[in-house]
Amino acid sequence: MLLAPNFPAAAEQRISLIQSADFNQALILETPLDAPALMRQLLETEEQMGRIRTERYGSRTIDIDILFFNEDVVRLSWLTIPHPEVANRRFALVPTDEIAPDYVHPVLRKTIHELLDQCPDTLEVKKIIING
Repeated sequence: MLLAPNFPAAAEQRISLIQSADFNQALILETPLDAPALMRQLLETEEQMGRIRTERYGSRTIDIDILFFNEDVVRLSWLTIPHPEVANRRFALVPTDEIAPDYVHPVLRKTIHELLDQCPDTLEVKKIIING
């Protein structure tokens, strides 16, 4: 199982004082790729969609992350799975909780629902339903 937030379709809205509203979605995917190969594909997709990396937390056209990849723990210079900040980001946990509340974080050994309940982030996350 792979959980990937911040895909272009909207499921949740993150409102920040620093940036304009962002739209976030969590997905469960099946892929024949390993985590590094998948991340390379996702980075290529971001680039094709016009993403230019200039500043770390700056505004962006698109941002595709891998939160989890099965129960794998990946530590590379350019890729860390589980995502190192997932437990601190309500905008990622809320949509992930909708699709996989019982998934257990392979390092913290807590479910997504537990992480959401304990999340220190107070950022408001609103569900947006798009018809069509």
